[in-house]
Amino acid sequence: MDRAVADATRHANAIDRAIAVLALAASADPRAYTRAPEGRALLGGRIMRLVVATMLNAKSSAKPLHLQVARGWAPDNKHAADLLRRALVLLADHELNASTFTVRCAASTGLNLYDSVIAVLVALKGPKHGGAGVL
Repeated sequence: MDRAVADATRHANAIDRAIAVLALAASADPRAYTRAPEGRALLGGRIMRLVVATMLNAKSSAKPLHLQVARGWAPDNKHAADLLRRALVLLADHELNASTFTVRCAASTGLNLYDSVIAVLVALKGPKHGGAGVL
């Protein structure tokens, strides 16, 4: 099923692809509603790998996210992976911007983590947030 969704959304923009894939992955994952801290950490890792692979139109990988993004965006730049890793660390907590506030509110209602990430992606699409540069 994941492959069919990925194929069907291949030409959509990256955020819309991720939203579609996450919506289907949530219903297919029996561990989507885990409340155990270690289970949520593992689920979060799976979700992030799925989002990155979907946005890059690549296969999901267990490699660190910064390496995957560097390979997809700048395969010939030997500094890209380190710069991306540093940027991800700096951007890990956005305080209370629109998308961070949205994901915190969504997760606090008891949504599974897939749906919480969908909420943040939808907020990110807004023209007064991440979508500001999208034509």
